Amino acid sequence: MYYLRTSEASLIFSVTQRTLQSAAQRNSTKYPFLKIEDAGVRARGGVKLLFEVSEERVKKAIDSGKIKSDVSVYIYENKELKELKFSEICQIKSWSYKGLKACNDKGLGNCSDETLGGRLGDVYLNSSDEEIKEAREKAELLQRFEIAKKSKVPCDKFCELEKISRSNLFRWQKAYKEKGIRGLIDKRGKKKGSYKLERWMEEFIINKFRAYGAGILNITQIWKDLHIEYSKKSGDFSKFEFLQGKVKPLFDIGVITRFIDNYYKNRQVEYMLVTKGFDRTVGSLEPAHGNQGILITRRNECWQIDSSPLDLIVRNGEGGQHLRPNILSIIDIYSGRCVATLAESSNALALTRLLYRAISELGLPEAIKGDNGRDYVSEEFQRLLEGIGVSYISSRAYQGRDKGFVERHFRTIQQSKMANLPGYIGRNVAMRENIEHQTPKKERHAKDEFGHTIKTHQELLLTYEEMKKIFEVAVYEWDMTAIKRGKIAPITKWNGDNTPLKHISYENFILYAGSKGLRKVTKKGIVIDGIRYSSNELPYGEEVRVSVNIDNVSEAFVFSMDGDFICKAVDSEIRALNAEDFSTITKRFNKNLRELRRAIKNAKLSEFSKLNIDYDLAETKKAHMEALKKEPRELINTNSTSAVFEKIKKQEEVAKIKKASFDYEKYEAPKIKKSKIKPVDELIEEMKAV
Repeated sequence: MYYLRTSEASLIFSVTQRTLQSAAQRNSTKYPFLKIEDAGVRARGGVKLLFEVSEERVKKAIDSGKIKSDVSVYIYENKELKELKFSEICQIKSWSYKGLKACNDKGLGNCSDETLGGRLGDVYLNSSDEEIKEAREKAELLQRFEIAKKSKVPCDKFCELEKISRSNLFRWQKAYKEKGIRGLIDKRGKKKGSYKLERWMEEFIINKFRAYGAGILNITQIWKDLHIEYSKKSGDFSKFEFLQGKVKPLFDIGVITRFIDNYYKNRQVEYMLVTKGFDRTVGSLEPAHGNQGILITRRNECWQIDSSPLDLIVRNGEGGQHLRPNILSIIDIYSGRCVATLAESSNALALTRLLYRAISELGLPEAIKGDNGRDYVSEEFQRLLEGIGVSYISSRAYQGRDKGFVERHFRTIQQSKMANLPGYIGRNVAMRENIEHQTPKKERHAKDEFGHTIKTHQELLLTYEEMKKIFEVAVYEWDMTAIKRGKIAPITKWNGDNTPLKHISYENFILYAGSKGLRKVTKKGIVIDGIRYSSNELPYGEEVRVSVNIDNVSEAFVFSMDGDFICKAVDSEIRALNAEDFSTITKRFNKNLRELRRAIKNAKLSEFSKLNIDYDLAETKKAHMEALKKEPRELINTNSTSAVFEKIKKQEEVAKIKKASFDYEKYEAPKIKKSKIKPVDELIEEMKAV
C-alpha cells in the first residue's frame, strides 16, 4: 500500500483536489489519508496530506497516462515514512538474473551506486534493519579480504584476525558472487524480528486480540485474516490465490505470536483485562489495602458476616434429591474466631439464627460488617440489629476484599477439609468438568436412581445432616488450629484479650428477631404469612408493630407505634380458648391448609440449630470448650424488656383464670327430659275415670 500527494491522488481517484481535502477535514473513510506534521515549508501550514492508494490503481493510472511512471510514493517501513520513485520500486521487484550477472561481472567492490542501491533497496523492502546491517558488514568483510589477498595476506591469518572460520568466509564469498547482497542475508530459521509489521498490521492484530483474547485465540486464523486484508489493500494477490497456496506468505505465524508477547510484555493490566475480565483484574492487580485488622484492637469490636455456596453436593436425606447448601459465616476480625453453619438457602431467618448462635458463643459485638445483599439490608435483619444495639457497616458493592477475613475463611474451609469429601465439585468450572468427566459419558443420566434431577454424576454422596456435622467439626478445628498458619490460633488470641464480654438473653433477642413491620389489627386479629394471630389485648383498628417468635412461629409480639409493648398474640388455630371465644370460633382446617403448610415449613427452619451431633462432633466441641478461657459475661437487660416480660406474665395469668372458668373439653350440656305425648284415646279414658 502506497501514499501519494493530493495532486497525484486526485488524478487516480478522478476527483478534484478540493474533494480530497474536504474528505480529510470530515475524517471521511472513503479516501484513507495521512497528515504528516512538521513536513517543511513546501507544505501548507507545515502539514503534508497524503492519500492511501493501492499498487494496482497506481499501475492502472500510469498505463492510462494519468500520472508519470516516476511519480513519488511514500511507504511505511520500520515505523518511518520513506519516499521512493514508483519506477524504482517496479525495477526492484522485477530484478532479473541479467542485472545480477552484470553486477557480478564487475567484481567485488566495483558495483555502481545505482546497481548496488537497487539491490539494497530490495533488501530494505523485504528484510529487517538488523539483517541489512549484518549483510553490509559481511560485504565489507569480503572487500577487505580481496584487499588482503592482493597484499598476499594468508587466508588463515585473515580469518584469525577477523575471528571467523574459513568455511563461513568461503560460503559468504560464493553466496555474494551468485546473488549479491541478497545472498549475505541469513534467512535460515527466520530470526526473531526478521519481519517488521506495518502499523496497520499491528493495529489489526491488537484489535483481534482485544476482541477474542478471552476465548480460544486462534493465531493461525489471525494470520490468514491479516494476509487477506493485505491482499485487499495492496492488490498483489487475491484472497483465493493465498488460500490455495499460489503465493508465498509475507511471514509465518510466529511473527504474530512474538508481536503479541512483546506488545503485552509491559501491559499487564490490559492483558489481564482482555483474558480474565474486569473482576479478576481488579482482584489480582489492584494495589493492596493493607491489613484490615490493624485498626481493630479488641475482640467483638467488629465482626464480618457473609454467605457463599458450598463447593459440594449432598443429598437432602437418605435417597433424597441433590442439594448444594450455603455457608453462613461470622468472623471476629480481632481474633479470627468463627461461627458458621450450613443452610439450604441464605435468607433472613437463617442469618438471624446464625447471629444468635454467634452471640451465644462470642458475646455481643459492637458492629457487624456485611454486604448490600437483600437478606442483610432487609427490614427484619436491620430491626433486629437496632433492637439489640449493634451497628451495621455496609461494604462496597462487588468488592469482596472489603470483607477479607470472612472471604478467606470460605476459601480455607472449601479448599481444605471440604475438598477431600465425596461430592466435591471444585472451585471453578474447569475443575468441575474434570471431576464430572471421571464418570463415563454412557453412565451419565439426567436423573438418579430415585428419580431426582442430579447436580453431579458422583454416586457416593453425604446426606445434608452428615455434612452439617462434618462442617461444624471443620469450624471448631479452624478456631484451634495454629499449625501451618504462620501465627497463633484464633482461640489463643481470643483468650489473650481481657475485654469484658456482653451477652443478651434469648428472651430479649427473640423480641426483636422476626420483625414483620407494621400491621393493622382487624376484627379477627393480625395475619402474617398465612397465620392469624389473635389476643384479647389487641387494639382493634389500629396499626401496630409485630415481631414473630422465630423459635415458635405460633407466637407474635405486638408493640404500639411508639414502641410500647402491648401483648403476645398467638395462632388462633392452636391457642387455648376461653368461654367467650369458644362460642365464636369454628374449625377452619380445610380452608387454612395452605397457611398451615407454610407454618410447618417455618417451624422446620426453626429447628436447624437444634440437631443432635455425633461422637466426632461431641469430641471436637469438648476440646474447643476446654481450649476456651472461662470468663463471666455481662447480661444486657433493659427496663423496657423487663416490663414486657412482666406484662406477658400477667396476661398469661389472666388467660389461665379465664380458661379455668370454662373448660370446653369437659363441658357437658344439661340433659333435657323429653315429655311424652299421649294418644287421644288414652286421654278420653283418663277423663272418664275421673
